[in-house]
This record gives sequence, C-alpha cells and structure tokens, in this order.
Amino acid sequence: MRASNDDEEEEDRLLSIHNHLADDHSEDGAPPANNTTWLPLESSPDVFNLYGRQTAALPLGWEFVDVLGFDEDLLSPELVPRPVVGCIFLFPTSERIYGDRASQKKELMASARNDDDAVM
Repeated sequence: MRASNDDEEEEDRLLSIHNHLADDHSEDGAPPANNTTWLPLESSPDVFNLYGRQTAALPLGWEFVDVLGFDEDLLSPELVPRPVVGCIFLFPTSERIYGDRASQKKELMASARNDDDAVM
C-alpha cells in the first residue's frame, strides 16, 4: 500500500516482509515459538564484493570478509584484514525494531518539515 499524501502512513516494506514470513507457519500449523524473524539476505562476501565493484566502485584492494566472532583471536589481522572501514551486521528482526523504525521515521519527517518551513 502506497500513501497517497503526506498525512497517510506508508507501510514499512521490511515490516511487510517480516509479517509475511511470520505468517508462514510450520508443518503443524503452529506459529513461530518467538516473535523474531530472520529476513532472507545474501551475506556471502563474494556476492558483496561483486555487487560493490559493479555498483559502488569498491576500490581494488578493499573487500568484504566474514567476521566469525568478536573474540580477540577471531578479530586477528590474519582473519580480519586491516584497516576495517565498515561492518554489516545481521540480526533477527522483532516488533520492537519496527516500532523504533517508525518512531525514527516520524521524527525525521517532522524535522524535514520544520527545515522546509524555515526555508520558506
């Protein structure tokens, strides 16, 4: 559903996917035991590297790598090349995350309206 004007709420696309996945019940028809859902996401470093080179001009010598954990030995330079310039975290979604996203969106929209009013 798309909002037809600024006063209507546009549906959060990630929430829509979350709800669709949560509605997929197990073979016995029971809903998931908890209220978290993992959204499908390709997280292979090879795929990210290819995508980065094709779309964002990822510089040669830079690459995405898997980080296997946050223990000191798993963050060694042999496993995680230096320098590290960013991280992509994968985590399960929950209703709280979507509530926080909606709150942040409202704050950003209000701030943008205030900025537009100040410019006029």
